[in-house]
Amino acid sequence: MKLLVKIFGAVCVLLFIGSYVEAKGKEEVEIVLQTGHTSAVSSVAFSPDGRYIISGGDDETVRLWDRDTGKQVRIFEGHTDWVYYSVAFSPDGRYIVSGGA
Repeated sequence: MKLLVKIFGAVCVLLFIGSYVEAKGKEEVEIVLQTGHTSAVSSVAFSPDGRYIISGGDDETVRLWDRDTGKQVRIFEGHTDWVYYSVAFSPDGRYIVSGGA
């Protein structure tokens, strides 16, 4: 089986995402280092369809990630302080919301 592990931010917050996939009857772990946030990541949420991840950090940014590729899709700037435990997708996945300190 294959477990996909994504690591976000400078502090390497581990998130176990994806689903188990048969891989020659063995369990393998793939670790992908996500670079982007320049400080701690304090908030993470999955889109309703599971395709995207949104993260908020102490670097005053919110970032959108593609779950399958691990690549950063977009950076949202505008917070004047850190984004603290407060990112979310709307139920239909079309919008995101974030709050800061």
